[in-house]
Amino acid sequence: GVSSTAGLNSGAGMANPVRNALLADLLKQAEQAKLKRDKDKVHQQARDLAAGDPLGILRKPALASPLNKLPQSTTMVKSQQGYDSTPPKTLPPDATAGNAEVQTKSIPLTLDEIEWLTSVAARTGHAAISGVLRRLVQWANTENPEAKKKIFLQIRCRRCSAGAKGGVKTQHDLELTNTEWQWLMNVKERCNHATVDKTLRIIVDFYMPLCKSDPDFEKKVVQAGWNGKSDRHQDAVTAAGARALGA
Repeated sequence: GVSSTAGLNSGAGMANPVRNALLADLLKQAEQAKLKRDKDKVHQQARDLAAGDPLGILRKPALASPLNKLPQSTTMVKSQQGYDSTPPKTLPPDATAGNAEVQTKSIPLTLDEIEWLTSVAARTGHAAISGVLRRLVQWANTENPEAKKKIFLQIRCRRCSAGAKGGVKTQHDLELTNTEWQWLMNVKERCNHATVDKTLRIIVDFYMPLCKSDPDFEKKVVQAGWNGKSDRHQDAVTAAGARALGA
């Protein structure tokens, strides 16, 4: 019995140095790996600094498109059906029978939206705010895909303050053609908006600050009888992100 116990103690004593040696080796490898990572990081920072890019922005991958944030089921179904993710242009109102007919719907609008639409209608030759909204919808309809992504997929918040005019909405009867209502519905579905009401307000909220800051642009967009776009409009849309609309 004594001999057996001595043998076990001898075996345990041999095992401890082995385990200690393995642990020491692992710690050494981990330390060497950390030193290598730190060295590589210093070298990369030196290369970025030499390239005039101290934050390493140029070598970072581009951000994913906002369209990738849409629910997978929506994007997959639209893709399988042959739809483009960006709301497409519709036919002119008189292109197909019945599309030019006007339909009235009650839409909730905020106080600041109503005030702006009413003032614009008065100075641009429209009898009612529906005329201004029709022009805004038509203008948005003809935007290029990148501009549409900025309008309909970029989150803008102008109504965080509880005292803001945008906190309360009132119903207003709006007249748009069947084509324009259908296009708004298409945008709502493709961009996963809660309602068509929301889609329409997004259009108003996007163009309202642009028009307020540039009377010439406002005239081009909503003036009754005005046709065509300009380079100035494209500049305004491009600058929209930099101006942090509603932030």
